[in-house]
Amino acid sequence: MMKLKLPKMRVPLFNCGTIYFCQSKQEWEACFAAFNVIDRDNRSVSGSATTLVNHTTGDTAYLLGVFNNDVSTAAHEAAHVAFYICRDVGVTVSAEDSNETFCYLVSNIMEFIGKTVNKPE
Repeated sequence: MMKLKLPKMRVPLFNCGTIYFCQSKQEWEACFAAFNVIDRDNRSVSGSATTLVNHTTGDTAYLLGVFNNDVSTAAHEAAHVAFYICRDVGVTVSAEDSNETFCYLVSNIMEFIGKTVNKPE
C-alpha cells in the first residue's frame, strides 16, 4: 500500500482502525488506489463513506469524504462512519437506547473534521 497524505485519526474509543478524511473526489480516488481497490460506486455525490479492510494485515480503514465543503454533508458522512464502527465492534445502535457510544463517535469525528478544515495553512 502506498503512503496516504490525508488527514487521519485513529478510531476514537475503540482504536480499531483509522479514519481517513478526503476533501475532494481526487483524494477519495487516491485512497482507493492506495488500498488497491476499485471504487465501483463512484458517482457524482457531495460526500461518501465506506469501510476498507486489509485482509492480510487486518487493518481497517474508514473513508469519509466531503466533496462540497458543507458541514451538513460532514455530519451525514460522520454518522455513516460511526454506524460502521459500531457495527464492527459489536455495539448495537437502537432508537430505544441513549446511544452514547454512537453520539461520542460522531462528535469526535466532527471535531476532527472541524480541526482539519479550519487548520491554518
